[in-house]
Amino acid sequence: MRFVWTISLSLRFSPGGTLLIAVSQVMRVNLDAVFVLARDIGAYMLTRSPGGDAPHRGSIINVASLVSFQGGLNVPAYAAAKGGVAQLTKSLSNQWASRGINVNAVSVLL
Repeated sequence: MRFVWTISLSLRFSPGGTLLIAVSQVMRVNLDAVFVLARDIGAYMLTRSPGGDAPHRGSIINVASLVSFQGGLNVPAYAAAKGGVAQLTKSLSNQWASRGINVNAVSVLL
């Protein structure tokens, strides 16, 4: 069982002129939704019996971005959210690897 999601919203604006509502919207789409999906699918995967020789219950693949690691111009909320996706992926991978769930991320250019 594998799940891949490509949720993304990018609003371009200068950090000095950023409205908090715009930042919240970008964070909800790019980070909160990824967390909720991973949480719910991960919980379901944990109820599954491991199959075959390996105790593998499933895989979750998140989509991060190059700005997760290097930032970007005029996309501070997007960079923060995708940085959060990268760190969330590491955290979930550490938490669930021993229980048979692989969690990884791929990074694509903005």
